[in-house]
Amino acid sequence: MDKKTIIEEFDKRISLNEENLRFLKGFIEIIAHLNENIENKPDVEENDFIKKFKEESLNGSFDKIISVCSLSTISKIDLYIISKHFLLSKYSWEKFYFLRVAFLNIYETINTYNKYNKELKKISENKNHLPISFEDLGKKLRQFKKENSFENQMNNVRNSTIGHISLDFNKYYDDIKSIDTDQTLRMIKDFISILDEIYDFSLHCLLSKPIEEKVDVEKTYNNLKQLFNENIR
Repeated sequence: MDKKTIIEEFDKRISLNEENLRFLKGFIEIIAHLNENIENKPDVEENDFIKKFKEESLNGSFDKIISVCSLSTISKIDLYIISKHFLLSKYSWEKFYFLRVAFLNIYETINTYNKYNKELKKISENKNHLPISFEDLGKKLRQFKKENSFENQMNNVRNSTIGHISLDFNKYYDDIKSIDTDQTLRMIKDFISILDEIYDFSLHCLLSKPIEEKVDVEKTYNNLKQLFNENIR
């Protein structure tokens, strides 16, 4: 593909993931609305929907899963933006800047995701329709970290050139120059694939049955709103 086509594809993916973020924000607002109505109407009928919602809401499942969905979506948006502007860059130092930001994004995303490990494992144990198991997802992340020197080079680049600035100029300069452009671009591509799987895994954890087709965000949001309104009166 030529540069113009690639840029257009990045723009489409940025737009799509922004739409997903709006959906997740709307989902959070609906859950808050439902929680408020349940609290204000203690005599509300305890149908199956309400029982299931209370169970998931009280143990914090909704909040944790939506947080992971949002984390993967935000990270993808950032990596698509980084990739787009790397492609548009004219100067070597400019390109290295965007590659350093990619290191920071991936490093922090993995560390944040790891904080949800215990809860995600527990939630996934009660789901039998997940597109990938929690264990297999963990194996892919561990393999990714090994292949991309997570504890060494990624940690060094993050700590001395972008998350912080090393007081040792030689280290700062050498860590930047140690970045292999082709390898880093492959790393970004591979991590976006993992983020897609994290998002799908998390989204399926929210649902009680498999997703059989592409989610229509606007339709799904409206259906959720209608469903909640029908069950809280």
